[in-house]
Amino acid sequence: MIETPFPDALDRLGYATLVLDFLGVGTLESLPFIAPDVVRGTYAVRVSPRVAAEQRQQLYRLVWGALADPQVALRHPDTELHAFVLPDGVWWGRLRRRIGDRNFADRRVESRPFFRSYGMQPRKSRCMVNLTGIRAGQRLLDPCCGTGSYLIEAALMGVEAYGSDSDALAVAGARTNLEALGLNAELRQLDARRLDAWGISFDAIVSDLPYGLSASTSGVMPNQLYSEILEASALVLPRGRVAVFAAPLETLSVPGDQFVVLERHHEFVHRSLAREITVLGRR
Repeated sequence: MIETPFPDALDRLGYATLVLDFLGVGTLESLPFIAPDVVRGTYAVRVSPRVAAEQRQQLYRLVWGALADPQVALRHPDTELHAFVLPDGVWWGRLRRRIGDRNFADRRVESRPFFRSYGMQPRKSRCMVNLTGIRAGQRLLDPCCGTGSYLIEAALMGVEAYGSDSDALAVAGARTNLEALGLNAELRQLDARRLDAWGISFDAIVSDLPYGLSASTSGVMPNQLYSEILEASALVLPRGRVAVFAAPLETLSVPGDQFVVLERHHEFVHRSLAREITVLGRR
């Protein structure tokens, strides 16, 4: 359940699955809302987490008994109510939107004109962009843009997308992928350690840092490369702004004089790779 802090909040969601209008906190004996004002047409009640059948039936009866002409439809109801049974009461919500993989299916990496195995899938890319807190009309940079996954999601959110990569083929491919979706981004071939060459500052940075056999690390050890990329990022990211980087677990050393770690998230990718997503605030 969320409150929308800005108009595009629902459109930009990535890893959420349900968006609910909050209806209040009740008990197993009482509803926190007036059912006829909330339920329109047919309805269904979904109860989470799994609770005893008696408790589920009690919640079903609360809604049924509050309606003059209750019409239950378990599949495709006009109104879908969700009840979350928690220690402090029963939290109720009404479904506003359901978000699933189908919302991102037309942008999957294998469907793009330019494909590489390191491309980030759109739903995860949307989540990474969201972690920066970027807003429509602001500038976001991906200094290792690869196939353009983050740039695509940022552009769809109304963000001014900028991307660079040391690989000219990747830059051309990212441009092809963006154009195939009718999107625009400012792209250039550029070493991620020379970001000051952009000549402008950015409101956020997000990137999947290079690693593995298929990625170019510019002939240096990954730890050294990452350190130099962070130093370059500090030159184009004003104080108070956010950078989000994905890298193999425990490989990103953060310079304390330039950034503060806001969040770290661990992700198991496969047997030989655990990834760490680090959210940094510019000091």
